[in-house]
Amino acid sequence: MLELSVYRLHLRGSGAVATPPPLAIWRSAWGAALRQMACVTGAKQCTGCPVPASCNYRRIFDPLPPPAHALGSLSAVPPPYVLNEVSATASGCCLEFVLMGPAQEQIGLVLASLAKTGRNGVGKARLMYAPDRLMRLEQGRWCPDSSVPTQAPSLCLGPLTVAAPRERGELVIELQSPLRLQEGGQILRPDRFTASRWLIGLVRRLGLLCDLYGKPLGLDFAQMTAWSREVTMPEAELRWMHETRWSSRQGQCHPTSGIVGRFRMSGPLAPFEKLLQIGVHLHVGKQAAFGNGRYRVAAVTTADSASL
Repeated sequence: MLELSVYRLHLRGSGAVATPPPLAIWRSAWGAALRQMACVTGAKQCTGCPVPASCNYRRIFDPLPPPAHALGSLSAVPPPYVLNEVSATASGCCLEFVLMGPAQEQIGLVLASLAKTGRNGVGKARLMYAPDRLMRLEQGRWCPDSSVPTQAPSLCLGPLTVAAPRERGELVIELQSPLRLQEGGQILRPDRFTASRWLIGLVRRLGLLCDLYGKPLGLDFAQMTAWSREVTMPEAELRWMHETRWSSRQGQCHPTSGIVGRFRMSGPLAPFEKLLQIGVHLHVGKQAAFGNGRYRVAAVTTADSASL
């Protein structure tokens, strides 16, 4: 089971309205502001910190790896947040983000650090922003939020009881930001992409997030894998988008390239229905926390009605 809250923070820009910096830049600037506010030691680096387990910066932004996990050793622990997207508005920009599990209780610190991010300036141009209003997703609608951590979550995943699918279904998936699925240590290119690999990537990510920040879903991974292999991809329009991001903390560029486009999948999709609904907010693949792997689901009633 996993509880999550989805927010939209509207920010006013200072001066002339400009295109907002990309999510990777926002993430870097927010991480710096959050660390400045949360760190109790004043150290320049987290290495050697005497209180990492009680640090809200580590809990939210850079979580420690668990001592053991059923999926094996984790090279990188997915954090309990997702920066979903940033879009321009008439007065500045709108930042959509998600908090999961215990991180929902830290909404006050998250908002304060995002406000500090705006005051510090974002990107090379040091664009300044100030919080305007906060909206929260409730029962499928965006509502004004009071920022009270005790509110019910926007969405809840699981526990799931999955029965054998009786019918085949069809869906069109739009990959809205670069998808970075890894297999055998390599990021998949469009020529190796399959609907089955994408579905299993979704199952793995959501299952891991439940283990880390909620309760295990209890899914039969072998059975879900078997069902995914029955899903075909009759049509696809996919391409490789080249992108990089600069890490101020590490002083180097990191690749964020991935697959974008659309594909239609057909097969026993019922076992994946709830995961697909929640995954819209949590994304698929590597670097999902700062916007990669975002997708949109479009239902298709019959095979004849599908057209990419």
